[in-house]
Amino acid sequence: MQIPLDGAYATTQRRITKQRTLFVDPRIRLPEKMLASAAPSDVGRKSAPASAASVVLLRDGKRGVEAYLQIRASTMAFAGGRPAFPGGRIDDGDHDEIRGWVGPGRSEWARWLGVDDGNAGAIIAAAVRETFEESGYLLASPSDGTDLSDLTTDDWRKDRELLSEHKISLADLLGSRHLHIRTDWLKPWSAWVTPEFEPRRFHTWFLMARCPQEQDVLGVSRESISSRWITPSDALRQADAGSLPLLPPQYCTLLELYGHRDRTSVFSAAREVSTVRPGLATDDDGTYLDLPDELVELGLATAEQMYPNPEGRS
Repeated sequence: MQIPLDGAYATTQRRITKQRTLFVDPRIRLPEKMLASAAPSDVGRKSAPASAASVVLLRDGKRGVEAYLQIRASTMAFAGGRPAFPGGRIDDGDHDEIRGWVGPGRSEWARWLGVDDGNAGAIIAAAVRETFEESGYLLASPSDGTDLSDLTTDDWRKDRELLSEHKISLADLLGSRHLHIRTDWLKPWSAWVTPEFEPRRFHTWFLMARCPQEQDVLGVSRESISSRWITPSDALRQADAGSLPLLPPQYCTLLELYGHRDRTSVFSAAREVSTVRPGLATDDDGTYLDLPDELVELGLATAEQMYPNPEGRS
């Protein structure tokens, strides 16, 4: 299942400030017609955000680190036609105990993610499960220390379908195949909470992941039409040009990856998980998505590097 983010939160427009177009500015302009759900009288009636996980698969490319994006099918009710990272809601089965575990344990993840041990295990399980369901890559390895290779066989296809249909849990899949989950391939990154004016809300933990490129996989699920590997620079440029309609969490995550030369640089970066809770703000130009100052400052600093010509893109 893909994280459903749509409506005003999904709208992307450039912000115009002091007569200059700021292309790498993560603040999002919101048309007035899309703010009907933001009425103060409605905010108190919005549901609490559901827990979710999203995974940014990384690989090293010729031009630097690359992230995996999938393009959602246009027929999907939420985020149709938009690029996204694998991810989705935490299911009941994600709380099942996973016995084979390589890497940091639940207590360490609990400390990093700011939750208790049980919820930390569920977040990790959801991240690994959704990645497998939506991309075909499985962040696990056999108990004998070898690598998984061919995940395109009929039995793997069947297990993937059973998992996506909630007929088995990730713990069931790993246990039956004597596999260990690889939390040492993951790095906690950030958390985003959908704004209160959205009808469907999520508290989503974003994790970086070393993609197991030795795996031959089935590829995207029926929820997506294609996938691509892209550098953060190319993704940001395409988003600014309007050809890659990234949602705010993906845009900002790629913004944070800009400048990292490879996966080692990403995984060695000192980082604490901070929770981004976008809200609404208004200035003379209208209403925009209010984000933490550090994200805005990062965007403006990156703009100076990507677009040194103040009159536009170079």
